[in-house]
Formats: sequence, structure tokens, C-alpha cells
Amino acid sequence: MVDRLKNINSFKIRRFFIFTVSVCMLFTSVLQLTGCSGKKNGSVKKDNQVYLYYCNKDRTKLVYEIYTPEKEQCDERVNELLEEMNNTSSNPDTVTAKPEEVRILGVNREDDTLIVNFSATYNDMNSVEEVLCRAAIVLTLTQIEGVTYVEFNIENIPLIIDEEVNEEMGAMKAEDFVDIVSDDSNINSMSKYELTVYYINENNMLEPYVYDIYENGKKSTENIVIDKLKEIPEDKDGITPSLSENVRVISTVTKDGICYVNFSEDFLKIENGMSPELNIYSIVNSLCEINQVNKVQISVEGNTDVTYGNEISLKYAFSRDLDFVEK
Repeated sequence: MVDRLKNINSFKIRRFFIFTVSVCMLFTSVLQLTGCSGKKNGSVKKDNQVYLYYCNKDRTKLVYEIYTPEKEQCDERVNELLEEMNNTSSNPDTVTAKPEEVRILGVNREDDTLIVNFSATYNDMNSVEEVLCRAAIVLTLTQIEGVTYVEFNIENIPLIIDEEVNEEMGAMKAEDFVDIVSDDSNINSMSKYELTVYYINENNMLEPYVYDIYENGKKSTENIVIDKLKEIPEDKDGITPSLSENVRVISTVTKDGICYVNFSEDFLKIENGMSPELNIYSIVNSLCEINQVNKVQISVEGNTDVTYGNEISLKYAFSRDLDFVEK
């Protein structure tokens, strides 16, 4: 009993130490992020300032810089911030979140909701670009007093989030996007959790394998799943990884229950000899084990207009399918 208490106390001390170090790392990364742009007035945002959101050069995550608006009226400030976001940032490591060819046709305000109307070229963005563009605009505009929600229209038609069921995006608020602001924002204390990954077994079925994962928030759960799909457990025989080691993950973003995974073009080279369907649902079912993931949208080099293995279209998001799992 005494030894057990000592172990518990030792564990608590280690967790406290890891937490303290993580907080320091997070604070340092925020200072570095906010100290690299000419538009910033100091490293800490003041009451009269706002965060302008941009993308990193690879368009895989959001970054921000601090800006002091000149306009005071709500509608004028909306136009000012959108114009500033459309300008190239003074930080050479960032690009505008909205591609230049995507035009804003107009903005209307109804009570505490802004309705932003885009040109049809909005639909030309790949899945990850679209989510980041949407997040950047919503996070920026909802800092304006009197603005709580933002809706997107495409040529005066509400943005559709799921074409299969014709589901509209609807009103969005800042809290919907805080989880994808930056990878650096996910630094946490060390924790352990179980992760289920589906491998292809010798019966040409999917077989679950449960990992105990120890993580400190530096790598997302989505990326950990992808990494595991490239290897096989040491204590498990007769199973095949569904992804080649040559396949590179360009980005992963989860939003509104959909995990957007953007692979390099090596993804299209099926090297394990398995059916394309089994490979796809090994990935989809594994990612859908993550609590916040209900569907998986796969793209290759940002393109979803692709056929995998000459059989499976990647145009639409995939849902979990347990029919492939061996009972």
C-alpha cells in the first residue's frame, strides 16, 4: 500500500512537471507567433485590436497577427478587416486564407449575423483550403462587437456542407473553429488513451487492434492513426498495413465531424496487393474511431476528383462500414 501511494505521488509529480513545461512551451510559441509581423503592436493583443487570420505557406493550418482597426462602425470594420485579410501579410511565412480567385461579392448583416456572399470560384478550393478559409473569416469577423455568427453563401445560395444529403452549413461562430487554429495550440500534459486501428488480415477482412497511446499533444490523433496504418504491431502476425511507408500526409483537419485527409500522390500506388476497398475502409474505419470523426474525406494533392485503384471515387466523404470487419 505504501509503495502504491509512493507511485501515485511520483506519477502526480511527473504530470505536474510535464504540464508546467507544456504551458511554458505554449506561451513561448504564442510569443514567437505574435512577434513576427509588422502589423503587430506588441506581442499581446489590446482591447482595441483584433487577430487577423492567415494560412501557413503549405495551407495546412491557421496563423494570426495582431491588427489595430481604424474604423469604428460595425459595417465599416467588417469591410476593413476583409480587405486587410485579402492583402498579403507582412510575414513571409504566411499567405492569405482566401485564394485570390475567390471573390467576395457582398456582405449583409442581419442582427448579430453576417452573411458573406462569395463567387462560384469558392467551390474550386480543395477540402482543406475551404475549411481553413472558412475558419479564418469566421474567427476574424466574430471579434467585431455586434457580430456573433457568420453565414456563407455562394452566388446567393447557402453553402452546402454535405452534397449527398444537401445539408446547408448554416450560421457559424468562433467556438466552432478554435480546435484548428494552430498545431501549437494543442500542447497538453502527457496523457494515455486507447486507439483502435483496423488492419487487413489473412482472411481479407478488417481486424481491429487496440494501441495504448501516450501523447503530449504535439501530434494529432488523426496523424497518429495514419502513422499506425503504415506499420504492423510487433505482437501481431498475419496482418497487412493499408498504407505504404512512401505515402506522405500533407495535412489532416477535422471539422463538423468530417476528417479531411490530404495525401501525396503516392497514395494512389497500391503496393500491398489488397483490394482498394479494403485499403480505403481500413483508413476510414480507423479514423472514425476518433470521437469527433463521423466521416472521412480523402484527397490526393488537394484533389478529390480522383479514382482510387480504378474502382473507388474519392469525390464524397466516406462513412464507417463495419461490414468489412471480421466478426
